[in-house]
Amino acid sequence: MSKINKKIPIFQQLKELHGEPGELAAFAAAALNENPNQQELIALLQALAENPHPQARPRLIDLFDEYASNGEVMDPGGKIRIWIIRALQPISKPVDAPLFEKAALTYEYLPPQFREEAGPLRMAGVVALAGLDEELAAFHTSRLLVEKSTDPMSGEPAVTAARLLASLDRSVSLYQYLYQDPNETLPEIVSECLHLLTTIPTSLVPGLIDRFSTSDNDLILAGLFDLLIKHDEGLQGEEFLISFLEESKRYDAYRYLVALIIAERRQDLLPALLPILRFERDKEKVFILLDAFEPLKHDPEISKVVENLRQVYRK
Repeated sequence: MSKINKKIPIFQQLKELHGEPGELAAFAAAALNENPNQQELIALLQALAENPHPQARPRLIDLFDEYASNGEVMDPGGKIRIWIIRALQPISKPVDAPLFEKAALTYEYLPPQFREEAGPLRMAGVVALAGLDEELAAFHTSRLLVEKSTDPMSGEPAVTAARLLASLDRSVSLYQYLYQDPNETLPEIVSECLHLLTTIPTSLVPGLIDRFSTSDNDLILAGLFDLLIKHDEGLQGEEFLISFLEESKRYDAYRYLVALIIAERRQDLLPALLPILRFERDKEKVFILLDAFEPLKHDPEISKVVENLRQVYRK
């Protein structure tokens, strides 16, 4: 085990052990007991998150309890507790589940606006809990998906909750979210749920097209496009997709859809689109198509389309 030299700053000793993960982990585990200041503590926790060490577990548990006892003062928002969880997660045992659940249930309303700011801590707790008890984690994650304290700008922690639910094969919760009152949902979360529902039964897809195809939010449309084009059972909603490409003036969404079709190599869709795109007259769309088809212009059929589009763009 690397010895701790109290005359040398912890940061320097960590740097000197870079490239020696075993020694680094042992040093960081031991240094947790040396009353490091807050910046040093975070550095040690980061080192342990990347290089787990079983001997650190008791001290990590004590540290979490210490900071959780007065979190709003000692660790507002949970930054340190998140790093404790990340360091503990790889070496955790089933008996640690209550600690992760405690994090998943933590809410902190901080001045000056007294807005809830512990969402990342709750999500870190749920992710760690999933490694020990998937069923319990799924319940907590379903709560995070719909809770009112979700950040309206980023959609977190609900966006990450949606991803975790999908990984836990709990897609029903995602489907349920999509059918909430639109005033109770956020576009970032709707988009992510749509994006993740590529295993949904095909009989449910038309209902989602009806619900979201006229959305005025490009992020939601992008999620719908992902669902339709990446569905596990093949292309869905072809009629809607072709109609959108023909008629829509939503240029950002149009650009996303064209790029997605090309990126996914949708040969089942391109043949139907090429005759339509070949005679496109909207110059904004023409510019988007020229840019998108440039890497594929060696294909004879696409080459003809590109040439026609160039002529339109020059007029």
